[in-house]
Amino acid sequence: MPAKNMVYMLLTAAIFLDSLLYGLIVPIVPYYARELRADPGLLGIIFAMYSLALLLGSFPAGYACDRLGRRPVLLAGLFMLFVSTLSFAWVNNMWLLVLSRFFQGMAGAAIWTAGLAAAAAMFPGEERGGRLGLMLSFIGLGTILGPLFSGFLLSIWGYRAPFFSTALLILPPALAFLWIRLPEPEQPGAGGDAGIFMFFKSLGDPAISLVMLLIVAASYGIGMLEPLLPLRLSRDFGLDSRGIGIIFGVMGLAYSLIQPVWGYLSDRAGHRPVMLLGLAAAAFVAPALALVPGLVYMYVAVCLFSFAASAMLTPCLPLLAEYSEKSGGEAYGKNFGLVNAAYSVGLLAGPAAGGVMAQYFSFLGAIGFYSVLLIIIGAGMLLARTGVRAK
Repeated sequence: MPAKNMVYMLLTAAIFLDSLLYGLIVPIVPYYARELRADPGLLGIIFAMYSLALLLGSFPAGYACDRLGRRPVLLAGLFMLFVSTLSFAWVNNMWLLVLSRFFQGMAGAAIWTAGLAAAAAMFPGEERGGRLGLMLSFIGLGTILGPLFSGFLLSIWGYRAPFFSTALLILPPALAFLWIRLPEPEQPGAGGDAGIFMFFKSLGDPAISLVMLLIVAASYGIGMLEPLLPLRLSRDFGLDSRGIGIIFGVMGLAYSLIQPVWGYLSDRAGHRPVMLLGLAAAAFVAPALALVPGLVYMYVAVCLFSFAASAMLTPCLPLLAEYSEKSGGEAYGKNFGLVNAAYSVGLLAGPAAGGVMAQYFSFLGAIGFYSVLLIIIGAGMLLARTGVRAK
């Protein structure tokens, strides 16, 4: 196998490209609303298609990684990502848009699960957390650059330019993994007796259930904002695709920059206080996204919301690392498949439920429901005894 760092960089690039494509369509939402006559409910369903596919694909992808090997799953994911990217460029009706988004979600399930599982197997326990954390930061970078990249290319060269450009970027890592080997389980197919039920058995651990709940809550809010916030920015502030891309870019940048701070505080003050702080802050700040009267205030609001969402999610990484160590063996695919599934549940529910509530009530109504949900989760954490350790 080539040098570990080179393989690690290619794995990181593969995950980065999936997150880049995920955010690519955010500034194009007004285009879909105008050209395809998609209302907020339909736009919410379109965004939810990625999450539905991620949910449906994560369990089989994790199982296949441990049974068949990580490299075949990763190659399949990169192929699906390339095809779905090109299909976005030729969207001219709602059905093709839904199919492209679903296919992209299946690609993401394979790439995330195989990529994270391979990286976890490459490095020892004392180095694994830092390496996986760095990979996750590139996921954040992809979500930052995706809207910016798409917004600028769309405003200069038109609708198809972001997708053609991204398809070209997918080719180098895909071709590289045709000959580069990944670390595989010593006995592929072993440990399959637990089967698909191993995912659900893991939820019996209270700490893991808490991690999954927080991931669902945070991804619900992120997913809800992706189709709804661009509509408000376009309608109330007159922003074009470039301006919307900048807003989401600032939002993602704020999220990434604050993560080391929350990690530092989590190690010293404990995971649970940081999680509760994030829940309370997000519940308080979220309504401001629907209420602030000026663009400057909107920038402040999206940054504060990013800080809060990061506080909810950052402590999850060390908890998941502890669970992986306790589970033993080399079945990393199952563990990361569970994480992907939890994330996808929130991303699935957020756009769908948020879009429907915004259509029948308002954007503020959808945001208010989310704040109430966070308050309920926070109250449950205060009352529960989860066994989450301080460090």
